[in-house]
Amino acid sequence: MASTKDGVLTWWWLRSPGVKPTTAANIGDYGVINYAGHKVLEKKTGKGGIRPVITVKAK
Repeated sequence: MASTKDGVLTWWWLRSPGVKPTTAANIGDYGVINYAGHKVLEKKTGKGGIRPVITVKAK
């Protein structure tokens, strides 16, 4: 789960598409995958966001 600076739980987008061309799958406020997705091309998306991912190779 993710939260804002003030501790409010929030959702974040995944890079996977949702069920419609205008949505992207996301992880909801309580850590559950939402395959239907959240609208991407909307000015008011709420307090959601993205979480960057990196791959680190161990040597």
